[in-house]
Amino acid sequence: MNFKFKENNNSSLTFAGIGVFWQRKHKIFLLASLIIVILLGAYVWRKALYGSEWSDEKKQEYLGAQSKSVTLRDADFKKALDDFELRKNENDFNKINIKDIFAAY
Repeated sequence: MNFKFKENNNSSLTFAGIGVFWQRKHKIFLLASLIIVILLGAYVWRKALYGSEWSDEKKQEYLGAQSKSVTLRDADFKKALDDFELRKNENDFNKINIKDIFAAY
């Protein structure tokens, strides 16, 4: 039995047409995509630099958070300084004079 199938060359012609079209126009597509990426990057960069405006509420919230973050306890700080000075004085008092072997004779 001989079957005669109709050959479908549309797909091969389509791929061949796309390939030929790509060979002719690929530089234009790559240049256009490069320009689009550069413009998008410039937009995002400009938006980050100049578009960062805060509302008055957000500013007050930030200032409030900054003022609450550090509280200095004066008594504990003074006690730590006194302890440091005491240790420094004890270390200076216990120094032993040792002959310097590297000094010139």
